Amino acid sequence: MRHHASYLALATDGDGTLTSNSHLAQKTRRILERLRKAGKKLFLVTGERSDELPEFTGVKLFDRVIGEDGALIYDPASEKLQVLHGPPPARLLSALCHRGVQPLKIGRVVVATKCHEERKVREALRDLGVGWEAVRNCEDLLIMPRGVNKATGLAAALEQFGLAPEQVVGIGNGENDCDLLSFCGLGVAVVNAVPKLKKCAQKVTRGGAGTGFVELARWMLSKDKERSGHSCGLVRWGPS
Repeated sequence: MRHHASYLALATDGDGTLTSNSHLAQKTRRILERLRKAGKKLFLVTGERSDELPEFTGVKLFDRVIGEDGALIYDPASEKLQVLHGPPPARLLSALCHRGVQPLKIGRVVVATKCHEERKVREALRDLGVGWEAVRNCEDLLIMPRGVNKATGLAAALEQFGLAPEQVVGIGNGENDCDLLSFCGLGVAVVNAVPKLKKCAQKVTRGGAGTGFVELARWMLSKDKERSGHSCGLVRWGPS
């Protein structure tokens, strides 16, 4: 466990962690604003496609958005998009279509479908040998370049701010958040997270989507007050 003296940034997954059914609660928005005022850097690390990012609720509160599960970086302030990998190979898309994989959502890099199509997807990847892999995200299945994940995307974003992974707290709920939590100085799972992620996490919140995020944010702010000599008490964590 790589605890840091001061966590300067928070990297959070999107729906199921920060939001619930794509809804950002007012108390969650308020705590994001408090974190910004306290000087914390905020990173949204999500599987959302590039065309979905500008419409993500509360996106302007983040310093950077790592989209498509680590394949691109979006700056909400300038609306500039940095794509970190090439597009999916045409023969991969053709093979998925030929096998009748549905639904099929194609981003700048990542291709998404549902977990019930996993067998077809893995057969296509095995037959093609294109160096891509299938990664579960709760009910979704992401088809991605091997070696690209939320941790690699966040690493590229942190370089822009001169931050080290040890200075970041990461929080998520899906299987695809394991790399993120392992990469950060402190990895946290919300209580509604899948069992695999809870095993990866160093801590588990008492609350679920939205409320668990607020719990973590308040803990970060309370640690800052303790260091400045104004203790407001500790948040009680759930089991790790």
